[in-house]
Amino acid sequence: VFLGLAIHDTAQVMGAGLAYERTYGDEEAFKTAAITKLMRNGFLAAALPAMAISVGGGKPSVSALRKAVPAFVLAFMAAALLRSAGDATASSGTMSPDACAAWKKATSFVGGTLASNLLGVAMAGLGLSISASVFNGVG
Repeated sequence: VFLGLAIHDTAQVMGAGLAYERTYGDEEAFKTAAITKLMRNGFLAAALPAMAISVGGGKPSVSALRKAVPAFVLAFMAAALLRSAGDATASSGTMSPDACAAWKKATSFVGGTLASNLLGVAMAGLGLSISASVFNGVG
């Protein structure tokens, strides 16, 4: 919970949670950090537009909403919907055993191997985007 609340950036929370999991073998800590951060982000995603509308004094236009909602947010919502629908179908018994096994294998790969590798790439990208001049005069 501490990692999810105390660290500002979602990618850094995931990185810290993954490092903790790999160091101490505690997968629950990683999952808790991720859920805590994503729940916090979810509440912010609901609260901020509501606040903007109330301060802005009215209902925003469709074009303003399209500009305000980044494409990655829509992609994230679509991925979450796909995962939820797949998990619900797999757990309800309406999916064939072969399809259920394939679903579990695919989600395990995406949530495990692929996610940790892409997280490493993202963290490297963040690090490489920082100029060394930022550190001049620090410490």
